[in-house]
Amino acid sequence: MRTDPADADAMARLAERRLEQGQAPAAHRLALAALKRDPTSGSAFRTLAFTTDDPARRNRLMTIAGDRMKRDIPAVSWLVADRLKSGKLAEAAERADGLLRAWPVSMRGVMTTQLSRLAAQPGGAELLAA
Repeated sequence: MRTDPADADAMARLAERRLEQGQAPAAHRLALAALKRDPTSGSAFRTLAFTTDDPARRNRLMTIAGDRMKRDIPAVSWLVADRLKSGKLAEAAERADGLLRAWPVSMRGVMTTQLSRLAAQPGGAELLAA
């Protein structure tokens, strides 16, 4: 049986709405259902990441989401902040660069704090310059 990818997209969008409404269990179920229809759905992975309390699982799921949706502001912003916290400066710079290239005007204000934190780290300014 062939499934319609649009169904998966609709389910992933509905999962995001449920999450925004504070209905994490429903969001989780809908995101899993979306992934069954389309295992490449980055937004479903992002929603799953936001519905888990396990930091390692959240990191893994958000990394998948960010890898599949390199221009997704919520996923990639989360990854930049997480990588800065964990001292993975090169990855933080790479992911920030992707967002800034995709959204040069709108991301400038959002990323200023994170980029300042990166520049303040040893070797961070060099990463930004590169």
